Amino acid sequence: MINRLTVSVLLIKQDEVWSAQCLDHDVCSQAKTIHEAVEELGRMLAAESLVQESIGQSLEDIAPAPDSYWTEFAQAAALHSIPSPVLRIEDHAPPAFMLPQFNELRVA
Repeated sequence: MINRLTVSVLLIKQDEVWSAQCLDHDVCSQAKTIHEAVEELGRMLAAESLVQESIGQSLEDIAPAPDSYWTEFAQAAALHSIPSPVLRIEDHAPPAFMLPQFNELRVA
């Protein structure tokens, strides 16, 4: 059974770079395309899960994104055309960190 982490993500384009900001946990990524930014955010959340596990914590111990991102997210348009990345962490990782499923993607 694959356990999933469900999060909301704000996508922002600045110049030629897309940022994917996780709102539930203050983790973000950047890439040249929306799709790459979303995939990289999945990898960042996976890596952060492992780091947190190694110190006896979980992603729940990472604070949410700042209020300004939540405000921008509330005004952003929903994006339905990008599927959540399908990522798996090596067998040594706890099953609870098998990976992110994005609850909602919005473009600011």
